[in-house]
Amino acid sequence: MNKGKFFGIGVGPGDPELLTLKAVRIIENTMVLAVPKTKDNKNVALDIASQAINISKKDIIYLDFPMVKNKQVLKMAHLENASKIAEILDKGVDVAFLTLGDVSVYSTFSYIHSIIEKMGYFTEICAGVPSFCAVAAKLKISLTSMKKPLHIIPAVHGDVTKSLELDGTKVFMKAGGSVKAITKAVENKKVSIFGMSNCGMDSERCITDFENDDFGYFTTVVVKECEE
Repeated sequence: MNKGKFFGIGVGPGDPELLTLKAVRIIENTMVLAVPKTKDNKNVALDIASQAINISKKDIIYLDFPMVKNKQVLKMAHLENASKIAEILDKGVDVAFLTLGDVSVYSTFSYIHSIIEKMGYFTEICAGVPSFCAVAAKLKISLTSMKKPLHIIPAVHGDVTKSLELDGTKVFMKAGGSVKAITKAVENKKVSIFGMSNCGMDSERCITDFENDDFGYFTTVVVKECEE
């Protein structure tokens, strides 16, 4: 029996119109969809896909990714999730893992993908629109020029003030809890700061007050050096 293929699908940041034609085709042709488990089984990536594709007859597999820093616990969870996927692939059934934005940028898919590949299964990755590109489009700004580097930084890890010393444009992802630290650190710098929460979703909004606004988890902050 031929084994199934494991797909990684980036569904974009929130707007279903940003789903690629390739992503739509693969999801339509794949009967089993895998997504990270949440408390109420409401998954944002799944919700985005459902607005463009009828998934009512799909089998949904919810995978548990514990929010802990213990490497051993995380490793065991990744192996267990890969094992669940492998059981389905062994039956000759394809599985598509849906993830927000692009599969290659801070995605839980990467942990499973490397294990599945080592197990000898066929895999395929379908690129999606990254949230920071969608944010730049919404704000009508360019992220960088030919002369300046672009840094993509997960604001939930490390000291954001150190990242702000980097040359070029800094994009802070999942920056809800770091917005005030970022704005304070750039007070006396020649930079422009932009922000958006929940880009592409119904709750999308541009941040205009960096001091008193309420910032959600899916907040992206762009710090761009002023051109001389």
